[in-house]
Amino acid sequence: WGCTLGQQPTTTKNTVTNRQRLASEPGLSHNDNCPRNYLNDHDFRIRNKSLRFGTWNVRTMAIPGTCDIISEELNRYNLDLVALQETRWPYEGKESTKHHQVYYSGNTEGKHQKGVAIAVKKSVDSAVIAFDAVSERICTMRLKGIFKNITIVCIYAPIEAAVDEDKDGFYETLECVMSKVPSYDVKLVLGDANAQIGREAIWKPIAGTNSLHHETNDNGTRLLSFACTGNLKVVSTMLPRKDIHKSTWVSPSGEYKNQIDHVLIDNRHRSHITNVRTIRGAECGSDHYLVLVKIRQKIAIEKRNKSNQTPPLEFSKLKDPLKAMEFKLKLSDKFSEEAERAIQEMNINEDWNSLKNIIQDCTEAVCGKMKKKEKKPWFDEECKNMINKRRELKSEWLQTQEEIDRLRYNTQNRETTRLVRQKKRGWMNELVRRAEEDRTKNNSKDFYRTIRFFKTEYKPKPYGILDKNGQMIIQQSEGLRVWKDYFQELLNGEGYTNPDNNTDMPTYYNVQPLVEQPSLEEVSKAIQDLKNNKAPGQDSIFAEVLKAGGDIIAKKLHMLILEIWEKEEIPDEWKEAVVIPIFKKGNKHDCNNYRGISLLSTPYKVLSKIVMKRVEAFTDSIIEEHQSGFIKGRSTTDQIFIVKETIAKYWEFDKECFLLFVDFQKAYDSLFRLQIWQQMEKFGIPDKLIRLTKMTVEESKCKVRVNGEMSSSFDVNTGVRQGDGIFDCKFPYASYQVVLCHLFKVGVNVCRNLRGLWTTYSSYVIVTFISVF
Repeated sequence: WGCTLGQQPTTTKNTVTNRQRLASEPGLSHNDNCPRNYLNDHDFRIRNKSLRFGTWNVRTMAIPGTCDIISEELNRYNLDLVALQETRWPYEGKESTKHHQVYYSGNTEGKHQKGVAIAVKKSVDSAVIAFDAVSERICTMRLKGIFKNITIVCIYAPIEAAVDEDKDGFYETLECVMSKVPSYDVKLVLGDANAQIGREAIWKPIAGTNSLHHETNDNGTRLLSFACTGNLKVVSTMLPRKDIHKSTWVSPSGEYKNQIDHVLIDNRHRSHITNVRTIRGAECGSDHYLVLVKIRQKIAIEKRNKSNQTPPLEFSKLKDPLKAMEFKLKLSDKFSEEAERAIQEMNINEDWNSLKNIIQDCTEAVCGKMKKKEKKPWFDEECKNMINKRRELKSEWLQTQEEIDRLRYNTQNRETTRLVRQKKRGWMNELVRRAEEDRTKNNSKDFYRTIRFFKTEYKPKPYGILDKNGQMIIQQSEGLRVWKDYFQELLNGEGYTNPDNNTDMPTYYNVQPLVEQPSLEEVSKAIQDLKNNKAPGQDSIFAEVLKAGGDIIAKKLHMLILEIWEKEEIPDEWKEAVVIPIFKKGNKHDCNNYRGISLLSTPYKVLSKIVMKRVEAFTDSIIEEHQSGFIKGRSTTDQIFIVKETIAKYWEFDKECFLLFVDFQKAYDSLFRLQIWQQMEKFGIPDKLIRLTKMTVEESKCKVRVNGEMSSSFDVNTGVRQGDGIFDCKFPYASYQVVLCHLFKVGVNVCRNLRGLWTTYSSYVIVTFISVF
C-alpha cells in the first residue's frame, strides 16, 4: 500500500475533488452520498441495509391458515420480499396478513390451480410502485429504488414432463414481459423454474459451475436460452455453497434432491447479489425449501404520517345500565366543571369543541377503546403448538436423515393439517349455531350478518387504482391523491339546470309563515330518531353515545342548536364530510365504478332532522303521488308492483305499452344548488328555513378516506351530501321532474294516442306510455 509503519496515507487530489463536488452539487453530500435531489424530500426515507429477498414454492395456500403460517415464517427470517409459487389462489388481488401484504395472480376461471404471488413486508410495502398480474404462472412487481428501481418477476414454469406447447407459451410470455421492463431497472427473476442446470462448459458464462447437477435437462436448456437472450445471469448456480444449501426440492422419501428453484439477475447488476442459499428451517408443509437472496440495493420507503383518526371506542358497553349510569355521572361532573364558562361567551366553534371533547373524554373513560377483532379466531394456541412441533420434527429429520424421523414428520404434518381444518369447521358450525340462536331471539342484525358471511362469495381486494391516464397506481399516498382528484372533479362539476324553471312552477304561498325555534323536546326526539350502528364523522361520536347521555346531552346540544339557529352559522367541523368510496360493480381498479358515501357528524344530523321536519310540512302537500322516494309507507316494491300490473293489464287486452327508464347520473353530486333555493321559494318555504338550508352547504368541504388514510380537504361547490337529512326530503326531486318535463319538450315526441303513467323513486324515473284507445 506504499506506506511505512506509522505513516498516514495522504489524501489524493482526486478524492478531495470528488468530496468537494459532492458537497457543492445540490441534493448531494459526502455524508449520505445521495444521487437524487428528491431523496432529501421529507416524504421518503432511505433504507441503507441490504435487501433480503427470497423465493418459495409453498405447494398450496388454499388450506386454512397456510397464508398466516407462511407470513410468520418469512417474518422469522426477516425477509423483505418473497416470490411465492403454486399458491392455488384464483383470480388476482391483494391480501393482508399480520406482517405482509400479499399480491397474487391466479387462475381467471376460479380454479385452485397453479398461482403465483409476491409477499412484501409491510415496512417495505410503501416502496411498491407497480404490480402486474400477468397470468397464473407469471407476475411482476416494481420497487422504488434510490439509484435505480427494481423489477421483480415471479415465475412458475411448467414441469419437465409438460408438453412443448405449454413450455413454449410460457417462455414466450416471459420474454414479452421482460421486454416491457425499463432497461435502466435492476431486473430480478425469482421462482420455481422446474429446471436442472448442469455444469457444462458451454453454459459457464451464464450459470457458472457450482450447480448441484452435472447435466442440464430440457427445462434447464430453455431457462439458460432465455437468460442468454435477455442478458441475464443464473446466480443461484454461480456462488459456491454446500450441497445441502443448494438443493431446493426434496422427494417425499428424502432420497432425491434437486435444485430447480433459481434466481436470475441482469448481467449489469450481477455483483449486487451477495448470497443465494436455501433455508431448510422454514416450514409450511411444502416439499420445497425457502431460497434466500441477499442483494445490495437501497429502496426509498415512504414516510407514513400517523393517521389523526380517533380510534373507535367500545360504545356497546353503554347498553349495560350500570355503564350508562356511570356515563351520565361523568357527563354531569364534566359539565359542572365547565359551568363557569358560559356558552354564550364563546363562538360556535369553541362551544362545539368544548361539547365534543367532554363527550369523547367521558365515552373513553367509561367504555375504553375498541379492541381489534381477530381475523381468524379459530387459529388458536393449539394450532400454533402443532405447527411448532411440526417444524421441530422436520429439523430433526434434516439433521439425522433417518427413516423413523421422516415418518414422524409426515404423521405430524397430516395431524396438523387435519387439526387446522377441524378448528375452522368447528368455528363455522359455531357461527351457524349462533345464527339460529339469534333467529329465535329475534336478533335480526346479527342473524343477517352471519347469513351474509356465508352467502357472500370471496371478492379479491384490488391492489391499486387507475388514474386519469389509465396508469395503475399502487402506492398508498399516490392512490389517495387519485381518489381526491376524482371526487374533487366529481363534486365540482356542472349541475343540472332548468332555464324555464321560474316560468313553469307556480307559487304556493304568498305570506311568510312564522318559524319557531326548536324546543328541547324536538332535540330529544331527533336524538332518539337517529339510527344505530351508523358510522360517525370526524368527531367519532356515535348515535348510541348521544342516546345514552339522555337529557344531559340533549340540553347541551339544544343550547348549541339555538345558538346556530340564531346566528345561522354552524361549526367548521360540521361543514366537512368524510367520503368513503364504496364499490358498485365492474372493474375494481376504476374510480367510476365506486360511489362516495359521506360520513357526517352525528350531532349535525340532529340539526338536519329538525330542519327537515319543518321543510316537510310545506312539501308533503306538493309532491305528487307517483313519488315514493323517502316517503313514509312507500318503497320500490310498490312502484315495481304498479308497473308490473300495468304491463299485465295492457298485455291482457292487447294494447300497446312502452317503458322509458330515466336515471340521473350522479344525481346527488351534480344537483344544481341554486335551483334548490328557487324551488324552495316557489314552494313557499320560509326564508329562515332556506337560509338554514343554505348554511349547511355553504363552504362545505370533503376529505377522502381510503384504507384508514385521510386526504387533505377540498371545497365542494355543487351537489348535496348523501346522508344529509335535510336533502332527503322531497323538494330536490321536484326539480328532477322539471328537468324531465323540459326533456320531453325539446327532444321526445310522444304519440297523441299515448298517455304517460309516472312512477318515480328518488332520482329514478319510469314513464309508462299506454294507449288510451
